[in-house]
Amino acid sequence: MKANIVATLFSIGGQVISYVIRNQPIKIASAAPETLPPAPVTPAAQVPVKKPEEVPAAGIKAGCVPCSLGHLGTCSGMLNEAVRFAQAEGINADIPIDRINTCLDELNALERKDLTPQQIDTLSGWERDLALESLKTSRELRHGLEGIRSVDDLIHVAAETSKRRSEIGREWYKKKVGAGG
Repeated sequence: MKANIVATLFSIGGQVISYVIRNQPIKIASAAPETLPPAPVTPAAQVPVKKPEEVPAAGIKAGCVPCSLGHLGTCSGMLNEAVRFAQAEGINADIPIDRINTCLDELNALERKDLTPQQIDTLSGWERDLALESLKTSRELRHGLEGIRSVDDLIHVAAETSKRRSEIGREWYKKKVGAGG
């Protein structure tokens, strides 16, 4: 019987030690000195700061359309996931609602940051047309998301998002290659 008690104590002790080791913060030794010299202080008035709103889109290289495709792609992925969870758990489950909200955040960023009138105004030709089409698509999808009442509604909006993202993406790449990159 003493052997059982000793074995139990060692087992419990091992578990306690393992727990302590797992929950200790990892400390990495650094070759850097413990104290760094203070950074020079520059008055804020002397540091030039350029706000993001002041930087216009400069065509394809910094343009709105590639960023819009990123937002639409993220939204498409979120909605595909939302559909899977909604089919299993219902439209009112947390995961589908969270994925729908993430998609709404993406579309809001697309409309309010990447496709502002100031950004679109700097574009011309096919790129401007495609930016306007992306903006229209985003608004339609956002309104569709805001009107979801059932899993079938979600499936429809998810399918439309994927379809529109593919169409805009294909057109952008074809025009980009045709324009010489």
